[in-house]
Amino acid sequence: MVRTVGSVDSIALSGLSAQSLRLTVSANNIANLATNGFQPSRVDATADAGGGVATTVQQLSNPAVESQLNGTLVELSGTDEVAEVATQILAVAAFRANLKVLEAAQAMDRSVGAIGDPHSAG
Repeated sequence: MVRTVGSVDSIALSGLSAQSLRLTVSANNIANLATNGFQPSRVDATADAGGGVATTVQQLSNPAVESQLNGTLVELSGTDEVAEVATQILAVAAFRANLKVLEAAQAMDRSVGAIGDPHSAG
């Protein structure tokens, strides 16, 4: 049987993978919030010619924030905690949406397979 649903599966799986990576990178940024001189990273996603998305991790080149701490100049992390929380909220929502697409595609595939099965209920 020729399945176009297979491409839906791979598109949804690439979306799941991209959002999982986005959460991992954002969690690392948050974990290093207090690390002097830490430069956060972000995930860039681009459309893949075969469907789905391709991801790359880019380290942000923003200069670290300098601050006075007990009279000593220190470099603080360049992580924007508000932006990271927003990134995590959006990544979770996108992950859930891709999961629903994958579940729907698999349910449709089971239904189509059951049409020709004389032993299926229905």
